[in-house]
Amino acid sequence: VSPTPGDDLASGAALQAALASISTNSATNRWLVKVEPGIYDLGNGSGTLIMKPYVDMEGSGQAVTIIVKGGDGSPGTGTVVLADNSEVRNLWIDNRGGSAYAVAVSIVGTTNARMRHVTATASGGSTGTYTIYTNSAIGTIEDSTIIGGGSTPSSIGVVATSYSTITIKTCNVVASTQSGEGTGIHNSYSLVRLIDSSSEGKGGYSGRGLYVEGMGGPPNSVNTLIVNSELRATQGTTTYALEPAGGGTAQIFNSRLIGGTAAMHNRVSTYQYGTTTVTAVGTTFEGATGIITTGSGYETYIGGGRIANGVSGAIYKCSFVVGSSFDALTSTCTP
Repeated sequence: VSPTPGDDLASGAALQAALASISTNSATNRWLVKVEPGIYDLGNGSGTLIMKPYVDMEGSGQAVTIIVKGGDGSPGTGTVVLADNSEVRNLWIDNRGGSAYAVAVSIVGTTNARMRHVTATASGGSTGTYTIYTNSAIGTIEDSTIIGGGSTPSSIGVVATSYSTITIKTCNVVASTQSGEGTGIHNSYSLVRLIDSSSEGKGGYSGRGLYVEGMGGPPNSVNTLIVNSELRATQGTTTYALEPAGGGTAQIFNSRLIGGTAAMHNRVSTYQYGTTTVTAVGTTFEGATGIITTGSGYETYIGGGRIANGVSGAIYKCSFVVGSSFDALTSTCTP
């Protein structure tokens, strides 16, 4: 697909037409839509680019192939909506807002949807800015940059909701807002795997690197996996790098959690379902307080690593863990 010189809307219409013309796509007849450098403006409202199963879209580079659209009344209709067994790669997807939701990529009710080498940006949703929104979906986001921002009540880099399974690998996620809550990743009743990545939330009144509510699945099922990654939240009145709230299990390996208020906050939630168990190995917790637990029904086990500025609440168990001054902590994570 080639752009129309000097007419971004016409370029967007050409891209829509190219995708609409594909009718023989199947598991044995995959298609590739190759998009040349240019800006492809899909307009506002109903201009969403809806991918088709077994069709991939490849740009000419994240800095030169740009697909953009205005906001919408639903988070399920972002600039691009992925389909089963579809992939987008090597391009920039943007949503400029101007309506209730600003969403760059929606992944809804699909399986095996993929993003690779994508810059995804969104800003200006009057209700919320969710750069990547997933709902009842299975997908992978890899080697990508995900940025949400602007003046919005809620800015979230990646939303995983309604029993989605989302793997985020070698990505950088940043969500910020001047006045509301900024959350890098919001896991709601889903499974999120964060591998070799970073997630940061910057807010006005709250910032969270990764927030987990209503942990999906039966009690003690693993629904959040963090490996070789960094969670950060230092901008906002209350800031937690990781905030699990609800039943389930989070596992953390060889990672770093940096929060202004605390690196991690386990707390009681309306969505709580059973016991919350967090297991961390080789991980550093840094904050004004290392880890805070509010309420009962929470268990934190840490093997190897460091907790700066202590813990508050219970239940904790530490083995081979050091404190702020690198002195060994007791088995209950106290000096």
